[in-house]
Amino acid sequence: MEARRYGKVVKLYPLPDGSVRVTEADGEQWTVLPIGHLQADHKHQKHGAPPDGRSSDIYLAAAGIEKRYDGRGYVQLTWWDNYVKTGFLIGVGMDLLLDPDLAFDPKIAYKIISTGMLTGQGLANGHKFQDYFHGNHTDYVGARAMVNGKSGQHEIAGLAERFERVLRAAASGTPAAGSAS
Repeated sequence: MEARRYGKVVKLYPLPDGSVRVTEADGEQWTVLPIGHLQADHKHQKHGAPPDGRSSDIYLAAAGIEKRYDGRGYVQLTWWDNYVKTGFLIGVGMDLLLDPDLAFDPKIAYKIISTGMLTGQGLANGHKFQDYFHGNHTDYVGARAMVNGKSGQHEIAGLAERFERVLRAAASGTPAAGSAS
């Protein structure tokens, strides 16, 4: 399986009908329709730049503004198409595609993470918060699948469990074990 890099810039070119043409470094071109649908301009395309890092002649010749879609916001939203999907999911349309730095805005970042985790759409990879937390059941290790598969799941689970202990201790008025007073 060929690795694909998400940190390469793409070119955006707004079209007269409200669509946006996206040209990736490898020359693949996509049209983002005003309703948020992605349309590949050629069959068998997959997003992301090839690992050699070279830009194709198609990319170099394409009109448009260069944008990068590496991690932003509370969940480190990546890939230009995830910015599209998430923008429509949270009600800002193509704004995240056209201005990816909006994901740094705390209100937008909160909408991205909360909507994804509640619905399982966007960043959450089809997983919902309720799949891992219900009643007295907590599965911090499994919950990592909502954001980034299993990457760092045990480290992040440990941080989440510690944070939960601190919150519970604060609510009860007693110091949490292992916390500085």
